[in-house]
Amino acid sequence: MSCPDPAALEALERRFTGPVPRALRDALATPPAEVIRRRAAARAAALARFAAEARAAACALRSGRHLTDDLRLRLAGPAERLAWARERAEGWRRRAEARIP
Repeated sequence: MSCPDPAALEALERRFTGPVPRALRDALATPPAEVIRRRAAARAAALARFAAEARAAACALRSGRHLTDDLRLRLAGPAERLAWARERAEGWRRRAEARIP
């Protein structure tokens, strides 16, 4: 790891009016190739995670099991998520009203 660029570090110190957060300071000292490598690794890990979730969903559907709420929400679109959240909120509202004398 190389030393951060003094001019960039000074500009950040002025912007933050104090010590620069460590993550930013380290980012200044990290070579661009390493940043690109880390981002690619993070993308690959995310794709692997998504693929595993898709395989689990396909397996559940093939075996006739129901999808869990968590998996169903991950596979749903924004409108379906909003409808689910509204249903949950309505349920909690009804429960709260039932408790109020």
